[in-house]
Amino acid sequence: MFQKNVFTIGDIINELDALFPEVTAQVYDNPGLVIGKRSEICTGIYVCVDILERDVNFCISEDINLIISHHPLIWDGVKKITDEDSHSRKIMKLIENGISVFALHTNYDCSPYGMCRKYISELSLSNTEYIEKVPCSELDKEKIDINLRTTFMNSDAASEYGANTVIDLKNPILKDKLFVNQNFDYLDYGLGVIGDLPISHDLSTLASKLQQSFDISDVRLYDTKKDILRVAICPGSGKSAVHAVREKNADVFITGDINHDSWLWLYEEGVSGIFVDHYDAEKHFVTEIKSLLGL
Repeated sequence: MFQKNVFTIGDIINELDALFPEVTAQVYDNPGLVIGKRSEICTGIYVCVDILERDVNFCISEDINLIISHHPLIWDGVKKITDEDSHSRKIMKLIENGISVFALHTNYDCSPYGMCRKYISELSLSNTEYIEKVPCSELDKEKIDINLRTTFMNSDAASEYGANTVIDLKNPILKDKLFVNQNFDYLDYGLGVIGDLPISHDLSTLASKLQQSFDISDVRLYDTKKDILRVAICPGSGKSAVHAVREKNADVFITGDINHDSWLWLYEEGVSGIFVDHYDAEKHFVTEIKSLLGL
């Protein structure tokens, strides 16, 4: 997406924040620049779901000074930073070596450009809607709209239309250029999606397709033995969405972290379940962000 060869960490953050606005994140979340300086020249980018100490060591050895993670490294208040535990050591090493950390979490999950986009594409879902829409004020929408238009004008795609072209981000061609999901308006945000398969499947067939498309080694099934047509998906943790999934008449719920009682409730309500490991459900974040940044 970048036209210049030298750019700052702030340049990259601005591009990503246009597509995944921090203002759309959940209140408990801590996305954005967690550690570091926007003004630093970027020497390299490392993308991951979770930041492990080995990832930090790799970045140090390869002179990479920006880590883009899905899960924020710091969630709550940190009272001590010492070398006596792995979490503190990571923070110390990052600061000592001038490595910035930028997180895209629930603002990525709820974006039409984000986590569920690949699920919709791989499963060829139609009639899609969010499980839970994220409220966004008109002022916030105006700011997001301006940022998106600025991002597009600075991207390689803009050269096909000319710098003075009037940009209609609802135009399907331009939407594709910005990774926008065709099923949603470009200013719509929400957590999880629900949609219809082209044809009905039994649960095991759908699970096999999911495993193949997302390179998932193992799943756990709750099978009501009914044909599956309407699919609800909430990668990561889906416990808070179970009642909405039932109300929207889903035949199956695909998610990660969820407790046993919630699965049993859905099962008795006639909704089948496919339980996917949290990491497996979200690991395509890495390839999606790398592709978006041209890495």
